[in-house]
Amino acid sequence: MIEILNGMYETINYSDQSVFRLYRNHEPEDYPPHWHTGIEIIMPLENTYKVHVGSETFNMQPGEIIFIGSCETHSIEAPPTGSRIIFQFNLSLLYNLRGFDTAVCTLPPAIYLNSENQPELHACVQRLLKEIMEEYSNNNPLKEGSIYAKLIEIYVSIYRNNIYSTEKFSDVKIAKQHEYIDKFMGICNFINDHYNEDLTLEYVADVAGFSKFHFSRLFKKFSGITFYEYLCRKRITEAEKMFLNPTYSVTEVAMMTGFNSISTFNRVFKSVKNCSPTEYIKRVRRSVSPANTLQEFDHYFA
Repeated sequence: MIEILNGMYETINYSDQSVFRLYRNHEPEDYPPHWHTGIEIIMPLENTYKVHVGSETFNMQPGEIIFIGSCETHSIEAPPTGSRIIFQFNLSLLYNLRGFDTAVCTLPPAIYLNSENQPELHACVQRLLKEIMEEYSNNNPLKEGSIYAKLIEIYVSIYRNNIYSTEKFSDVKIAKQHEYIDKFMGICNFINDHYNEDLTLEYVADVAGFSKFHFSRLFKKFSGITFYEYLCRKRITEAEKMFLNPTYSVTEVAMMTGFNSISTFNRVFKSVKNCSPTEYIKRVRRSVSPANTLQEFDHYFA
């Protein structure tokens, strides 16, 4: 259920000061278009559900899994009877992992997994979700640490599958594909380390050893987005982290993340996060009351 909805914005009601929320929903209720700052994973257990993310629609069968990115507008159409697992968590858990920023910037808004499109990855993620459900429903020591570790494993599996897809550089030989993948992983790390500097396409292309036109084409093949889109997403990701510190003003954060004007920062932030920096600050710092009981999920995986 959506407990706290203000317009289209949902405040996720994490229980007991946790950064995870997992529940099984039996109610035949549709969820209207909404968004939140947390990541959401949905898996139907019984019957089919229709999930809309942006302009895409996914007709989900039992056992299929969808990841919905932070701040992505989505809605759900429910059948008259059925059940679904919804798992939400705070993305800041993973921000300090080197390379995770690259994953955040290059993964699509929605990741849809089933036994046909990516059978091995789907089986791996489904197994890890089962283990997360088991941990969540018990009170074992270091429960959150265990869930955290399994989330890392899920994202590593998804990211590696995405990075090493043969479709990225399908127009070159296999050996060259691996060379390009290593090259552009290094370039993304370079951008991550220097995002707050005056990085230009020409400069980064020169660092990579390509002309700017060849670099632009290869970078988009690798990441799925342009160089400037990647740079902006990285800067906004860092701004999100800084906004958790109440001592920083919007202007200070804009300057510290490499934007040369507050108007540009506001425009880019809103285009990425669907709200202004001021609105975002109010929402992420809003306190919520603990709630929600735990559920048992073992029967589905028996």
